[in-house]
Amino acid sequence: MRHHLLTVQMAATSRHNCEKSRANGGRNFRKQSTLVLTPWLKKMMFTSTIKHHLKVIICIGVFVLVVINLFNLTTAGRLHRLLFHRLNFFKNRETAVATDPWQNISLGCIIINRTLQSFKDTVSNSNFTDDLLVNLSTTDRPVSEVTEFSGYFQNLTYFQKKQTPISKIPSTFKISCEAICALDPMEMLIILMSLPGETKTRLDIRTTWASQLYGGSWYQNEIVRMAFFFGGAGLRIDEVRALKLESDQYGDIVVADFQESYQNLSLKLATSLTWTVQHCPRAKYVAKIDTDVFAHVPMLLQFVRNISQFHTHFVVGRQHGSTKPGVTRAGRWAVSQDVYPLNVFPKYIYGHSYVISSPAVQLMVKRFPYVAIVPNEDAFITGIMAKMLNITRLSSNVFAYSLTKYSVCDFTYRNFVTAMCKPEFLQHVWQSMSSGSCSKTVVSEFS
Repeated sequence: MRHHLLTVQMAATSRHNCEKSRANGGRNFRKQSTLVLTPWLKKMMFTSTIKHHLKVIICIGVFVLVVINLFNLTTAGRLHRLLFHRLNFFKNRETAVATDPWQNISLGCIIINRTLQSFKDTVSNSNFTDDLLVNLSTTDRPVSEVTEFSGYFQNLTYFQKKQTPISKIPSTFKISCEAICALDPMEMLIILMSLPGETKTRLDIRTTWASQLYGGSWYQNEIVRMAFFFGGAGLRIDEVRALKLESDQYGDIVVADFQESYQNLSLKLATSLTWTVQHCPRAKYVAKIDTDVFAHVPMLLQFVRNISQFHTHFVVGRQHGSTKPGVTRAGRWAVSQDVYPLNVFPKYIYGHSYVISSPAVQLMVKRFPYVAIVPNEDAFITGIMAKMLNITRLSSNVFAYSLTKYSVCDFTYRNFVTAMCKPEFLQHVWQSMSSGSCSKTVVSEFS
């Protein structure tokens, strides 16, 4: 009814205005009509304006997102050149910590939130300008403590300390190379198990991911050092001579008095840790890296620095997939019952890459003579010894995984501290990382 009356009123008003306009020559018709229709016109115009503005805002937003993504893609290469080529991470420890792009890895509630902060021209001798502002989303990297299945290893006499020594750990070295850890400051030692015939692989490691550890004339004076370990018993004369020449040139060769064999891998690492306690007592961490693994050294160091804020005696890497790792009694990985009488190993860390804190290393070295050396190196060091000495085992997916097929793109853009890589691809991967380039070529060990 109200709407009907309003309509009738409008019609009467309009008719009155028409008659009046005729008398006034039509001068006031437009004005009066506009006054009557103004509320409806204003409402329609206002709604149309909002829709138009929303469309404009959405278009601008999409355009900005596209520009930001293009900017991130174009600056990615420059970022990685900064990380892997120009960043002089180790030259000054205080400066390195302040400008380390991975500095903001924080271990809160045992979660590592790694956010790559904006970079400015804070690194000495850097050519990068203030416009290098990189914003990468935070990546959660859980660090979980490895716990045993309930009750199995409780109160077993095997894990109790023997009263007399039963194993002999070599403590003399044919090439000792004490100079590796002679200078301060010293924070982490990387040890690599190598064989005499892997000369090219060692050179590739020195000139790729480990290149920042060496100064002029291949002299190591950074806060992270590296050494290759060998068994010297039974080597041919030419192999001994070649290792001596290599040691004279690079200063990173250690040869101990035991024979190289798969069954002696645990003995080899136990000897390496014994050498570390003797000649690198100031090293806070010892990283064991295989020669078919690519390591991001600055990130690895910062990672364990954060771990050490919460743990003192620890070993950290990537946990073996089996919840009850079985013991093999035949074949290459055979373990005698006299050496290890149980049917399963304690949960352990994959042997291709892990880090042990210095307090944990010292406990292991003291206990080695009183333990039967189990040939499975990773199960022995990170499982049996860690269980025996109540050393905390930590697992994180930032460490390499043998079943992952890593491509060059993974190395260029993926966040990790270690990754599997065939030795023949080391140079190719390093060049790609340094230049920020990318390809789908698979370079992992188990491709």
